[in-house]
Amino acid sequence: MQDTSAGGDRQNPPEQSPENNMGNVVTQQEATIKVSPGSEMTIYTASELKETLYKDWNHAREIEVDLSIVDELDSAGVQLLLQMKSDSEHARKPVRFVDHSPVVLEVLEMLNLIGRFADPIILPADNMETSA
Repeated sequence: MQDTSAGGDRQNPPEQSPENNMGNVVTQQEATIKVSPGSEMTIYTASELKETLYKDWNHAREIEVDLSIVDELDSAGVQLLLQMKSDSEHARKPVRFVDHSPVVLEVLEMLNLIGRFADPIILPADNMETSA
């Protein structure tokens, strides 16, 4: 599939295009690209996810990654998130991770990485546990 978007300054309505059968969705509004990696961020999907997440990197001023439906995350998925964060800092292109699923929160907390992402993480009241 060729990129035909280099044809000028046309004002396009927001686009939403399913990328594959894993549930990956890319939505473009103005210069903000909104991406959902789907439910699985593992070694088995990392290569395809990287392609999806970086597809519109050069055309975006900022990128928002919706993690709400991620229900499987392993070290390859975490590495991809860390790579995006690092690349965003080097390119001075904001990347925000939003709507973290319980699985994402659990893995980031277990690896002591929540602070590394520095994104606001909203914890639902029903998921909070108190320590005794």
